[in-house]
Amino acid sequence: MPSCRFLGSLTTPSVHVTIDTGNHFFNHTLDGFLKIGTVAATRSIAEDSFKAINGGKLSKHGLERSLKKMRKEGAYWGTVAGVYVGMEYGVERIRGRTDWKNAMIGGALTGALVSAATNNDKPSCIGCTRGRCHCNGLSVPKLIHVKTAANWLCLSSCISSNGM
Repeated sequence: MPSCRFLGSLTTPSVHVTIDTGNHFFNHTLDGFLKIGTVAATRSIAEDSFKAINGGKLSKHGLERSLKKMRKEGAYWGTVAGVYVGMEYGVERIRGRTDWKNAMIGGALTGALVSAATNNDKPSCIGCTRGRCHCNGLSVPKLIHVKTAANWLCLSSCISSNGM
């Protein structure tokens, strides 16, 4: 009976860049910005390269648009990551503990900060009409709208659909 085996190991490349600003908080924030910003920019350029190769369209305008998108994506995701890492480090220093709660609190604070920084102030809950939310066929009054990074979330719909 034929059999096949694969032996080997995969290792992730590790790049360590240390920038010392003299402040641990800024060091962590800058490190998060640079690492995730680089990943986002690389992802963006890879995505646009794939589209260009499959579409067969290569132009100067397309290249300029791709580079602009790469810069924008890298800056946005780098900023969000830098804020998250900084918040998590700050919470760790305040609490004096290193555990999963720091990440949760840091993520919540980052989400609130990113949400507050966006200009989308209109609730766009799917199914909300005339002061009522419709979820799973139930019509319940809008209790609370919580702004997330991408959209508004109607908690009354979540509460009614979960039976809480």
